[in-house]
Amino acid sequence: MRLFFAVALSADARRLLACALESLAASGADAKWVREDSMHLTLAFLGEVSPERLEAARRAGSRAAQALAAYRMDLGTLGAFPSWKAARVVWAGVRAGAAETCALAKALRKALAEEGFAREERDFVAHVTIGRVRSVRKASQLASAAQAWSAEAAGRWQESGTQVEDFSLIESRLTPQGPRYEDVERFPLTGGVRCA
Repeated sequence: MRLFFAVALSADARRLLACALESLAASGADAKWVREDSMHLTLAFLGEVSPERLEAARRAGSRAAQALAAYRMDLGTLGAFPSWKAARVVWAGVRAGAAETCALAKALRKALAEEGFAREERDFVAHVTIGRVRSVRKASQLASAAQAWSAEAAGRWQESGTQVEDFSLIESRLTPQGPRYEDVERFPLTGGVRCA
């Protein structure tokens, strides 16, 4: 089983990102864009997990869910890893709720390590992947399109927030049409901790 933990986005947030993708795709950049129904914020990627380890992943999710109370998350910018000039991944960043999302990812990483899963060494950056760039062709046009769209949509980000009340353990099945995601289990946020 190919598994990861993620926060689902509100329908409004997904629609807003789909509008952004239309503008970015018009740049002619050589990229594969994420389908609207597949958009999510990954907290932890486990990769291939044997069915025998599924219960350990569930225990880690349950423990992490006790770390935080529900919170609001707003997206607020478009960016690229590692940079717009050498973009490989195009993303939407988290503005409001970034501290809470980072705290949730940290609690999840800790719980997963306690269950014997490999520890992720890279720093967690709260973002939603919206595209994967295949070549740097038209990189400057892509960067310009992202900047123009972000400025135009400045007021729309906040209107398209997500109330984060839970997160999910998701199975990813690779198909010729792209990955298909199916919730294995949802974990309601039951903690009393709110980040300042």
